[in-house]
Amino acid sequence: MKLYKCVLEPHDFLFFASRDLAKIGVTEKIIHSTALNYAINNTSRVISSSSQPDYGRDIEKFQIRVTPARPVNMVPEIGFSYNAVNDLDISTDAVGNYPTVGKYYKINLGTVCMIHGRQIFEPTRFEFFALSFDEMPPRRVMRVGKKDNYCIINSEELHGIMIKEATEEYPVEPAHPINPLEFEGFFEDRFPISLLSLPPHLLVLNCWVKGGRYIEARDKINKRYVIFPPKDRMSKINESYGSN
Repeated sequence: MKLYKCVLEPHDFLFFASRDLAKIGVTEKIIHSTALNYAINNTSRVISSSSQPDYGRDIEKFQIRVTPARPVNMVPEIGFSYNAVNDLDISTDAVGNYPTVGKYYKINLGTVCMIHGRQIFEPTRFEFFALSFDEMPPRRVMRVGKKDNYCIINSEELHGIMIKEATEEYPVEPAHPINPLEFEGFFEDRFPISLLSLPPHLLVLNCWVKGGRYIEARDKINKRYVIFPPKDRMSKINESYGSN
């Protein structure tokens, strides 16, 4: 198994329906691990005999598993308005099979900053962690979002990997949002946590963990990261690195 820190840069307006408010669609500034797992494993369609999706069954077969992605810098938004127009009378209130008039907020490609008197384009970036169980690095380009937008992945292999146990005396702060469906442990109730409702399942933000095994790793500048891997892969991770 190999562990990578990944930085995602959208190369198009990134859009997914986090929530709909009346006629306004909003894209949350967090990318769910479920969407990333499908995208990074190049899986966009799955044949199923059920009328309901079975994300757990699909994801457990993937050779690369990822955490949810959070923004590295400021994430700008851009609004798009959509109007269905009746060609006969140029009206938007005609009865028929017309899309709902609405506005959608998408994630913009970046922002323009003034640095030392010069305009510098700062791209939008999201950070997540990828565990490769076939030791292949994450794909360089992938599609994610409602319209399969192109995104660039810059990955760095982490080193100094150790498996540790969080305790009540020494709680740890994860370096990424937590997907409760893949998490095995306990949250420290002395610190407030934030819950983000994001389909298909809520995520836990700004939390501390006092129970459960985690991975400690460092990057090339020796920055320390605490990563909680999916609970269904802990046995394979222990086979690779053991318990410290």
